[in-house]
Amino acid sequence: MLAYEVVVPEGYFGGPGGELATACLMYDQFIETQDFVLAKEGRWVNETAENIVC
Repeated sequence: MLAYEVVVPEGYFGGPGGELATACLMYDQFIETQDFVLAKEGRWVNETAENIVC
C-alpha cells in the first residue's frame, strides 16, 4: 500500500514520531476493502493498494 500524509508513529527508527511522511506498506496476505478503516481527513491521502500474485 502506498499513501501520503501518514503520521509517523513514535519510536519508528528511533524517532519522536508525529511528522507526516509517505508510507509504503507490504503485507504477507491477500487484502480486501473490509481490512481497512477510515483515516482522519487529510491523512492517508492518494492511497493505492494492489494484490501481487507471483
